[in-house]
Amino acid sequence: MVRYIVPILMLGILVFFHEFGHFITAKMLKIKVNEFCIGFGPKLLGFEKGETVYTVRVFPLGGFVKMEGEDEKSEDERGFSNKPVWQRLIVVMSGPIMNFLLAIFLVWLIAFFSGIATTTIDAVIPGAPAEKAGLRPGDNIISINNNEITNWQQISETIGQSYKNNVKIDILREDKVLSYNITPIIEKEK
Repeated sequence: MVRYIVPILMLGILVFFHEFGHFITAKMLKIKVNEFCIGFGPKLLGFEKGETVYTVRVFPLGGFVKMEGEDEKSEDERGFSNKPVWQRLIVVMSGPIMNFLLAIFLVWLIAFFSGIATTTIDAVIPGAPAEKAGLRPGDNIISINNNEITNWQQISETIGQSYKNNVKIDILREDKVLSYNITPIIEKEK
């Protein structure tokens, strides 16, 4: 059940931001918005504030912003069809632009909370060669086999290239440089 609900909620969030882009620019450009709606089908919830009706419908698989004069000619000077082409274009483009901005924000948010891989050891597996050699959490790897290390990718590449031999790792611990020789364990494919 959850595998169906989560994608629908995610789509609902995407639709909300898209429609909000149209809505907010229409309001900023003084275009009359009759309804801001998330979903389709029968109305589930709704309220009116000012001249706009805000609704949530039963099926959260879309949404719309109904502007005065959008589908028909309107005598209201604030009607969508009565606005200059450049203003109508801004309103139309603002939905996709909001989706783009949402994507940038989500990528930033994920990167912020997942962190950036560094050369500092976060944990050492008990009984593994690194622990047996003396490496500890908090150690900062500065070189492997006399090759300077500045990022996580270099660590995995250098160890991967020398997996048949002993690996010499130089670390910085409490302002002291220490060297360790580690013999990797080669696991056979199952």
